[in-house]
Amino acid sequence: MNELPVCAHCQQQWSYPTTLKCLFRLRCSYCGNKNFFSRGFRYREPIFLLGMMLVNMFLLPMLPISFTYKTCIVLLMLILYIGTLPFGLKLSAEEEPYF
Repeated sequence: MNELPVCAHCQQQWSYPTTLKCLFRLRCSYCGNKNFFSRGFRYREPIFLLGMMLVNMFLLPMLPISFTYKTCIVLLMLILYIGTLPFGLKLSAEEEPYF
């Protein structure tokens, strides 16, 4: 789970800064080919979304803190998610079906 992604075309392992830079367009900076999220990796995003919804709808309203602190908690969770997203990222050469 601690490994950084490998390009599905040229088999070059991406560094952490390269992965963050290419995270949203997924174009390899070494060979220039487009990569896609593998089907197994795409399950992380709905789990994160569900966790964020649970925290926002149930946990944060119960805490007696101001809206500013609640917003900071949500932003911190988003930063942590994006910061850990490169680890365990699996790429494929072609877009795989969702199911």
